[in-house]
Amino acid sequence: MVLTAAPWWVRPGLDIEDGRLRICGQDAEALAREHGTPLFVYDQRRFAENARRLQAALAPIDRPAVVRFALKANPLPEVLEGLLALLHAAR
Repeated sequence: MVLTAAPWWVRPGLDIEDGRLRICGQDAEALAREHGTPLFVYDQRRFAENARRLQAALAPIDRPAVVRFALKANPLPEVLEGLLALLHAAR
């Protein structure tokens, strides 16, 4: 029996199914054919997970922390709305 480890980048929302790359449950090639390339696919759940991890890491610090978001790198309103919702929920 040959055991193969999953590639390092495989995680929920980014995986391989039947030999096909899937992003947020969607076939990557199908997305590229539908929308053209280059194509940037954002996983809003992943943004939220990362923001929660950052909040958890900063929580034990006994000082105020300021987190900056690179709007130029991620100008999508949907991304900003999701992050703002997390920020307001944390307050």
